Amino acid sequence: MNRPEIAGLIASILAGIGGCAQPTYAPPPTPIAEPAAYPQIVVSPDLARWIAVDRPIVTGQGDHDGPLQVSVPVRTLTRGESIRVQYRFVFLDERGRPVHPEGDWRYERMASRVQKFFEAGALDERAVDWRLEIRTAR
Repeated sequence: MNRPEIAGLIASILAGIGGCAQPTYAPPPTPIAEPAAYPQIVVSPDLARWIAVDRPIVTGQGDHDGPLQVSVPVRTLTRGESIRVQYRFVFLDERGRPVHPEGDWRYERMASRVQKFFEAGALDERAVDWRLEIRTAR
């Protein structure tokens, strides 16, 4: 190797080392432009590949139908393994705020490829919307 090649090699090594030392920053989270676009059913990322959710059954949204009732068909996509999950429903008023008391986390052991129904009813007539959160059992 001659001197210009060695100088170029050293310069590229120093540039690479200098580039590694610079901190990287994640962009700030973007706000949801349309609140209605937020999903009603949220599955934790570690379960997303293993859980399938079907169309929810919702009753009691009219003035004389009583409190809001929700039933969501859920099944696992595992083969031969059961999984343990926790889920809870959060009921919301017309402004999108949680109606208290919020639901407690419920434990469910789900066998492979078996459908279960996660169900809950609002305890308050003000509830007009709902969210279902599913996570790995803790």
